[in-house]
Amino acid sequence: MTFLAVLFITLTLLVAPLSWGQVVHIPGTRIITDHLDVLRLSTYGGNRIAYANLGLIHYLAQVYQSDPTLKVRAVRFYQEVHDLEDNYRYSKWTMHVPEMNFFSVAGPSGQEVMKAGWVWDLAMKHADNDPQTAFRLIALCGHDNLFQKPDFVLGNISNYFYCPSSLYFLPRSLNAEADISNALKEKILKTKMKSNYSLDAEYFDAKNLSPKYYHVYAGAFVACEMISRGHSPESEIIAAKELARGYRLATLPTNTRTLSLQQLREWSVDFEWTEAQHVAGAKFAAKVCKSK
Repeated sequence: MTFLAVLFITLTLLVAPLSWGQVVHIPGTRIITDHLDVLRLSTYGGNRIAYANLGLIHYLAQVYQSDPTLKVRAVRFYQEVHDLEDNYRYSKWTMHVPEMNFFSVAGPSGQEVMKAGWVWDLAMKHADNDPQTAFRLIALCGHDNLFQKPDFVLGNISNYFYCPSSLYFLPRSLNAEADISNALKEKILKTKMKSNYSLDAEYFDAKNLSPKYYHVYAGAFVACEMISRGHSPESEIIAAKELARGYRLATLPTNTRTLSLQQLREWSVDFEWTEAQHVAGAKFAAKVCKSK
């Protein structure tokens, strides 16, 4: 499946049309090789792409090992994140802050403890206002919510380090606009509930469906890395969309004939969900990141 994903990404990046009818001209193949340098698809071997971001983990390890100051920044950044999470837990117990769910967001319109963009503001503080460094701090734990491997990335200081929990992945923590629409969220929840109705009608409800905000972080991180290498913000927004499509195609079961109609509907909404999240992250990166 990895080869098919690479092939799909390569072809779509080379002929990616803009939504308003123009065509992005991509000279040569440098944009392809630069993306593959960050994604490191060869690191997956026989493992399914959906199980872990092994490529990003290996790329982050290289970045962190080449810059010892980044490790120090990461420890300080995530310590402050942990402190804020502890404050949230305390306020939840003492001030009756509502539990988070699939529709919770950072900001005045949703989750009342954290303001929209709090992760970005904190990362920029610890990155001395350098956007690429800020995204590298965020991506260390933000590229996934389970299999993050900070020990592999950080090396010998990892004994004193652990990744944050759910508050870090609260939608809009990166930016108020870095999120999918409420209409899409409603569609996702409705589809998931139908898919699991026969097993447990209450399993996929707003309380326990993960927002998967790590896709927004990952999309923004990759886009910023590419923009910092000189690629245009416009091409990276398109690339984020095509990379998300390639990822979802790589996770599609080999024999689709065995899937029920409802399973195909669920895969379709997952496709739309992942694509929208990666694009949301890339659009924010396009606003803040610059070529170096």
